[in-house]
Amino acid sequence: MEQPVKVAETIDDLTARLGILFKELLLAHSLLKLGYGILPYVEDNASVETVVGLSISIEPIPIKELKQYSERLPHFTLEVFHGRMVQCWQNCITTVFCHLLDLHFAESRQFTELKKRQVYIDFRSGQDVVTQARDGLIANFEFEKYSERVKLINRILNPEGLHQEHLQNIHKHVLIRNSFQHKDGIIDKYLLQDLGVAEITLLDHDGHPITCHEQDKIDITIPEFDCFRRSLITVGQVWRKWNG
Repeated sequence: MEQPVKVAETIDDLTARLGILFKELLLAHSLLKLGYGILPYVEDNASVETVVGLSISIEPIPIKELKQYSERLPHFTLEVFHGRMVQCWQNCITTVFCHLLDLHFAESRQFTELKKRQVYIDFRSGQDVVTQARDGLIANFEFEKYSERVKLINRILNPEGLHQEHLQNIHKHVLIRNSFQHKDGIIDKYLLQDLGVAEITLLDHDGHPITCHEQDKIDITIPEFDCFRRSLITVGQVWRKWNG
């Protein structure tokens, strides 16, 4: 079995990725703002034609349509980067889980917190039983509800339960990502029930808190994105101190 990736290394990788993502977001936002500075000076009836691939070009697009879409583009860009940040966190949780499993199978630390789990072994497979059990446990873990997965890991790496407000903020953003993917960014009752709240608070473009309720449409801003990033780093640094 390969040497397990230690928790500190996993958190360091997460922190580095978060920094890169945030810088890329700011660069993308700056490029968009530069483009917006030009659009108002172009006539609505003008058109633009671009090449998107080898011998492939888009039909001429009226500038008027670009101006209309320009209002949506910043939201779309933030949603994409937000989803990538959530995925980085999800990958981190899975990597830590794998590390705990590897410690257990190496008899370095018993993963007693996992309690009783069911896995299926295929005796026709060429893989050994331990590898099959490990892969099955990982697959099952990844299909579990986010709140259960993070609760399991946090109970081990953060036994004192520090920074609950940051864990709650991360949970909120995981559900926001799910809302973007499945509900067009609309807050539904299930999102609020999962968080155990009647409303959620988000930061507007000036960094001021605003209250959002059921059926409101979520608008992710750079201040809110940065708030999410800081919560990930804060929890990550607590997890990093674990010496397993």
